[in-house]
Amino acid sequence: MYRMSLNLNVNPPKLSITDSTPLTYNGGTINARGIAQDTRYPNAYWVSDFGTGNNGTIYRVVGFDLQSLNIITPAYNSILVMGSTASITFSSQRIDTVTLSYSTNDGATWNVIGNTVVQAATVGATTQSTYSWTVPTLAATANKCKIRAIASGGGNNPIQSTSNLFTIENPNAVNEPAVSADGFMLYPSNPDPFQSTATIRFDAPIESEATLKVYDVNGALVQTLFDGVASPGQHVYTFDASGLPSGMYVYRLHTGRQELSRTMLLVR
Repeated sequence: MYRMSLNLNVNPPKLSITDSTPLTYNGGTINARGIAQDTRYPNAYWVSDFGTGNNGTIYRVVGFDLQSLNIITPAYNSILVMGSTASITFSSQRIDTVTLSYSTNDGATWNVIGNTVVQAATVGATTQSTYSWTVPTLAATANKCKIRAIASGGGNNPIQSTSNLFTIENPNAVNEPAVSADGFMLYPSNPDPFQSTATIRFDAPIESEATLKVYDVNGALVQTLFDGVASPGQHVYTFDASGLPSGMYVYRLHTGRQELSRTMLLVR
């Protein structure tokens, strides 16, 4: 028996034996102790246990499926609004149920959201599941939030996945312009809430490359309003929400190393 390690940060996950000193066999070098996927067939692996000298055995294992779990959304740097409904999506393999939790302090503490049953999939296949989450109301905006998914029945070392950082924002925050360290100002949209179009403006103190983009609450890009070199002064753009569903949207101004974000509410 050899100590083994499982790496879930690669796709497909890689299972290997940590003691993997290369040995010489028939004049050539082999991976003395390890497991490698047979790329010709699904769910088939080669296992070698050449422990000493030139003696050992190589096995071909069929039907050796690894479990995996990976959170897809909320996406990195996305903004979820308190009281809104957001989608938590994750991919998984050979997992029946997961327990979902959220953190507002970069994972220092966790609050259980609930359990969700993984959607049915063909044995050995990877499937994607979605959980509709009502974003909690917090005392103030939190920008170090994470979602964690843990596979049920995993014992002391369960398979789990943690999302990247995102923000939970208070929609009732004071409507003062957001100001970056280099002096850019991003104003509240007008009107807010809006029914079809909204005006978005920002001030540029100096000439600078900038982008102004609109996202949905899950972090998916909806529309690019500006992408180029912004001259000094005020810039005004119209966001046309024709064909978009009601809900909260996030608009972000990115200038060099600075980024400002605000939210607006579309109501039909």
